[in-house]
Amino acid sequence: MLYYLRVGDKNDYLYSYIRKSKFDVEILLNLKADLSVSAKDRLNPTDDEVISTIKTAVKEYAETIDLLKSLNLDITPAWIDYQYRINLLSTYLPTQLEESDLVSLWANLEEPRNLKNWMTFLKTNYAGQYNGSLAKRVFENQQ
Repeated sequence: MLYYLRVGDKNDYLYSYIRKSKFDVEILLNLKADLSVSAKDRLNPTDDEVISTIKTAVKEYAETIDLLKSLNLDITPAWIDYQYRINLLSTYLPTQLEESDLVSLWANLEEPRNLKNWMTFLKTNYAGQYNGSLAKRVFENQQ
C-alpha cells in the first residue's frame, strides 16, 4: 500500500501548509475521497487501485485542458491550475519502464515465452509501471 501511504502522508499536508498552499491539500484530499469510493476495501486499497485512481484523475485534468483549448477560450489561468494538478499527482505515479528495460525483462522471462505469459509476468511484477502497447511491441519484435 505504498502509494496509499504516500498519498495520505501527513508530511505532504504539512509541507502544503508550510508553503501556505491549501490547494495541494485540497487536491490530495479529493484524491483520497475518490479512492475511498472506487476501492473495493475502502480502508485498505491495493496499489493497483491507487495507481488507477491517480491515472484517471490525471487523464480527466488533461481532457479538461484539451476541451478548453478546443473552445478557443483564454484558458491561461485554468491551464496553469490543471497542469499543476497533473504535475502534483504525477509525482505519486511509479516511473514507467522504458523499451530497453522491457527488452531485458523479456530476455530473463522463463519458457514458454508467449504473449499471455509475458503480460501476466508484467502485471504481476510491474503493475502500473509499463505501457501495454509498448510491451506488446517488444513481444512482437522478440519473436
